[in-house]
Amino acid sequence: MFILRHRHFRVLQLCNAGHNFLNRLGVAAWTAYVIAVGSNGATSLSTVKTAAAAGSVLGGLAVGALATRVGRRRLLLWGYFVGALLGRVVPGLVAALPVWLVGSAARSGGAQLFNGPATAIWQEQVERHRQGSVFGARRLLGQGPYPLAVLLGGALGDVFANHLGLFLVTLGCAEVAVGGVLATSRAVRELATAPMLQPQP
Repeated sequence: MFILRHRHFRVLQLCNAGHNFLNRLGVAAWTAYVIAVGSNGATSLSTVKTAAAAGSVLGGLAVGALATRVGRRRLLLWGYFVGALLGRVVPGLVAALPVWLVGSAARSGGAQLFNGPATAIWQEQVERHRQGSVFGARRLLGQGPYPLAVLLGGALGDVFANHLGLFLVTLGCAEVAVGGVLATSRAVRELATAPMLQPQP
């Protein structure tokens, strides 16, 4: 109720849940796309997964290097749009392994750029004595749709088996739309610049 009653947290949480749902919708399709379209499916998939792991590490390093130099809202939005555009839209449009490698690394790195500032905002704006319950509810609301999204994404992957690239582009555009809500809403801007709550006795 703390999350749902607070307008800014509600917007941030709903956008995060929407992004997570769209992300999981594309997991099965992305795997099938790389295997089906790549010249050597197994090799392409393992290479893409390695690029994703490397991107996650680089994204974490970027957060550490930029956290005190770039505003949280800007860093958060950069990460979100990089992941959506380079990680979904471009790879869906261009069926080439080098593009997939860059896109996979950008997807994972963008997630780090998004999650780092977002987590910091929640930690600073939620009083310590209620962080356990609020963060638990946040995870439930954000990741609860995962199983449904994975199942639905697999089914949709079969439906669009001959057009997986287009399916991924559509998901990426939907993510951009969610990002547009984040970028234009007052929620992220005001939460990112609000003073840190003082510890309660």
